[in-house]
Amino acid sequence: MKFFKLNKIITNRLLITKISNEKTFLFILGYGYVSKPGILTVIDLNKGNLKAIFQKEFEIDEVKDIDNDGILEIIGHANYAEGGFGEETDSSYQATYSPFHVLKVKADSIVTDDSLSMEYNFKIRNKNQSCAYWNY
Repeated sequence: MKFFKLNKIITNRLLITKISNEKTFLFILGYGYVSKPGILTVIDLNKGNLKAIFQKEFEIDEVKDIDNDGILEIIGHANYAEGGFGEETDSSYQATYSPFHVLKVKADSIVTDDSLSMEYNFKIRNKNQSCAYWNY
């Protein structure tokens, strides 16, 4: 988990980090099971008010500023891929597609940014075909 170098405490289930100059978040990472990531809870720690702004199944892969706006985005998966039968050269080969989702911090919420997600997945796809492809 590349993003843990940002952590202000030593644990692999909690992450406290600045998302921007103005915002510090507490990430609580739940345990995933089989094809489902654990519940990710994000709490805004600003101004002494604790406010949960995100609570959904999500596994973080990276936390970084990918659109250069000074605010870190949250990159990961809302589900896990299953499948991938046979060899890629075999005509009966099947696979599933599990794209990365890019979560964007808004005023007091976190939402999936579809355009950033698509851009990120195409960049990953060009670097590593196995990260983002499908074949039926």
